[in-house]
Amino acid sequence: MTTRTKTTQHFQNEKLSSHQVKSTFLSVYPLAQKTFKLNEQQIVVPKGAFISIPLEHISSAHTSTFILVENFETFIDLKKANFDFDSFPADTLVAYRGDKDFGIVMSQIKQALPTCHLVGFFDCDPQGFSMARASKCDSILAPNTDLATFKRLGQTDLFDRQYATLKDDGVFGKVYELMIEGQCGVVQEALIQHQVPLHLAPIRRP
Repeated sequence: MTTRTKTTQHFQNEKLSSHQVKSTFLSVYPLAQKTFKLNEQQIVVPKGAFISIPLEHISSAHTSTFILVENFETFIDLKKANFDFDSFPADTLVAYRGDKDFGIVMSQIKQALPTCHLVGFFDCDPQGFSMARASKCDSILAPNTDLATFKRLGQTDLFDRQYATLKDDGVFGKVYELMIEGQCGVVQEALIQHQVPLHLAPIRRP
């Protein structure tokens, strides 16, 4: 990176930015701090904003944990979710990927930062679970709730439309079982809006 303006670009809203999120960039902001270290430089991120990092520089990010978010609005509003975010390390970064190569990009992050803990926050529907699995996440932020609440907030049409593409062998535990039993999917926005408690669920990979 030659200059800060070339390295990082701040946007309040992706739709208002001069370009969409590109496949060569990862959009991030620090979860708990105002700055984070990249290429031995302290990068300042204004409140409510995020920056775009070239993927080739991800290995130089000083972080022990990435939280990977599927939805852009949820990426911005993540800390409104009903979860104790203070339980994450102080150097945690929140990341968003919006293109179809999500799984490939997350694999690149895992290769660049092999000791980094990857946490995913996805929709609790077949497509979200498939994306979580492809992302190489170590764990996911999942609703800690009962079947009645899951069905009340869920969308049966979303489940029906996507279920045929899902291939799973039980790696997601209870939250996957709730989706199957309720035959519906719950989007991230609903989990935040209705303040459904979240917990960190490990992905049990074969």
